[in-house]
Amino acid sequence: MKESLAKDIAEINIDVLNNYLDNAAKIINDYKFKEVSLFLPGDIIESFTGFNHRDTYKNIQSHQGEIITLSYQILKRLLSNINNLKKVYMTEGNHDRFTMQKDSNSRKGVGGVLAYFLAENTSVPIVYHPFMVSDEIDGLYHICTHGDYRSFQKNGYDTFFFKYGKQGMYNVLKTGHLHRFNIM
Repeated sequence: MKESLAKDIAEINIDVLNNYLDNAAKIINDYKFKEVSLFLPGDIIESFTGFNHRDTYKNIQSHQGEIITLSYQILKRLLSNINNLKKVYMTEGNHDRFTMQKDSNSRKGVGGVLAYFLAENTSVPIVYHPFMVSDEIDGLYHICTHGDYRSFQKNGYDTFFFKYGKQGMYNVLKTGHLHRFNIM
């Protein structure tokens, strides 16, 4: 399976990705944390339909099932390589949708399928919601959302934290869509 997908889609190199994620797991493990929580804020895949960006993966539609299976295998490998993994939190990204039209999608796409299979086939609890997950960990309130929603971008962080954060605690927002690291 891996060979047929990688042969048709030259940009994908699964070995490079696995090596990168193996190294990330090693870095996490080197800290020797008693417990590790992993947040995945969406965009697990680049595209399911091939229409998110022009020329994204030529012939993608003939490999849709393989994309999900391969993504599952990669994530399962990552999770198994992280020591003391307590919980995984997952949301959907705009690239994870099954349809071309973002307005008609309920946001239960590739991320939801992967979360289901990981929950069924690993011993690590998987917390999934298509829009946002949150939890209190080590005295901090962690909020994870993809970050591409207009209300999030238009209303600003203050409104977002007031509505979804936890009063009296330090709130940490984890997003994926913005492709940058911010401290506020």
